[in-house]
Amino acid sequence: MSLEREGGRTLLINPPYTDYFDSDHFKLSRPDRNLSGVNLPLGIGYIASFLQERGIEVDGLDMEVTQSSLSEIADRVNREGIRFVGITSVSSIIDKAIRIGTYLKKNTDAYVVLGGVHATAEPQETASLESFDAVAVGEGELTMLDLVTGLPPEQVRGLLYRKSGDVKINPPQPIIEDLDSLPPPAINLFPFDQYRPSLHRDLDPSIDQPYYTVISSRGCPYSCRFCYSKGVFSYRVRDRSIGNVVDEIESFARERGRTKVMFYDDTFSYDRARTLEFCNEVGQRNLDIVWGCNTRVDRVTPEILAEMRKRGLKRVYVGVESGNDAILKQMMKGLTKDKVRKGLAIMADSGVEVSASYIIGVPGETRKTIEETIAFAIENNTDYAHFYTFTPDPGSPYYVDLKSRGIIKPYDWLSYGQMIRKGTEALGERIDWAELLEYTREAYRRYYSRPEYRRMRERKLKTPLEHYQMELLINEYSGNL
Repeated sequence: MSLEREGGRTLLINPPYTDYFDSDHFKLSRPDRNLSGVNLPLGIGYIASFLQERGIEVDGLDMEVTQSSLSEIADRVNREGIRFVGITSVSSIIDKAIRIGTYLKKNTDAYVVLGGVHATAEPQETASLESFDAVAVGEGELTMLDLVTGLPPEQVRGLLYRKSGDVKINPPQPIIEDLDSLPPPAINLFPFDQYRPSLHRDLDPSIDQPYYTVISSRGCPYSCRFCYSKGVFSYRVRDRSIGNVVDEIESFARERGRTKVMFYDDTFSYDRARTLEFCNEVGQRNLDIVWGCNTRVDRVTPEILAEMRKRGLKRVYVGVESGNDAILKQMMKGLTKDKVRKGLAIMADSGVEVSASYIIGVPGETRKTIEETIAFAIENNTDYAHFYTFTPDPGSPYYVDLKSRGIIKPYDWLSYGQMIRKGTEALGERIDWAELLEYTREAYRRYYSRPEYRRMRERKLKTPLEHYQMELLINEYSGNL
């Protein structure tokens, strides 16, 4: 295939989180607007704006909100003369990405590249597949720019590709140090008003619009064994300047009025001085925003939370993960139950809503530790609690360990649904996948059906719409829907 394609028109695709219902079409997933949420695909949004700023013609297709068949995508590629197709994927939907790539390779002349978390987690195995011409590892902006402006694959840093049946591995791209040099995501390429928060992410139901998603930093310094979010962006935290972040929010808010903003930094309040700087900047500009962020229970203080709330903070999202200290230590979470209690108490006293997440069934777990986690969640009684059945995501330390022990084999991720069940082989006692799922469902039922939970939430709700949402949430998670 010729790569004399300088400035080649590019299509960036986000596959759907759903099963397909026939040989060609995909169906829209999570169609119930009241219960589920769909977010703007920030990764390809950033790549798109980066390319656009440099004169590259770019299109975006988010199959979560735009229903498209494989033949329709191929027809579009051929009709519009699209030369490069970039597909992003996490491991849970890699089968969809493979299906799209395979079809486009067969029915178009486009150069097909896979990027995202999965490509970075399992680059060599993925690059060996004939579904893609190449795999991009790590941050995608510079790699895609080099490729679409005519640099041959063997000279593109951050790229893996096949040649004569072998996978060739190029040196990595340097990480982008100056994040202010990146333009905001190209939301104009996507049907923004079709995005929506889920019930526990809707910061203010009276604002009938999607929330605006922001990443103000890249990287995570922590080493939680279940996580691979740092794989793409590195362990070292790189910050955008606060002025740059608030400029982006203000530009959007000028068009939309009162705005819901969700920060997807791994730990927004990691740098406390920077957090206060953000609050001061929002105050000086008199921005009318309602916002939420991910953080940790040990990265907040009463003073910082007071300032954050004063400037519109509605809710924080924290990972508690387990109610057993030995499991927390094994997770390398850097927390104990006492630290969690202290941090959650500070958050509760501040008046900020708290959404806490827990994992059921990590390696070494027993029925006893699972019960301790459910009991700990009930004890904490946060505004929202989420229980996730453990999945050994490719790239995470748990996954690497299970693979080194032979529990997970090469290419197991090709059948992701089967692969994640293998995590049960590392439990502290024999518990099968069906029982783990039932523990997760039971955790939701026990948590949200409690009168104590309802009373706690009702004291905080102010409008009929908020009460309506609470009822939906309780019914959903209690198993009544």
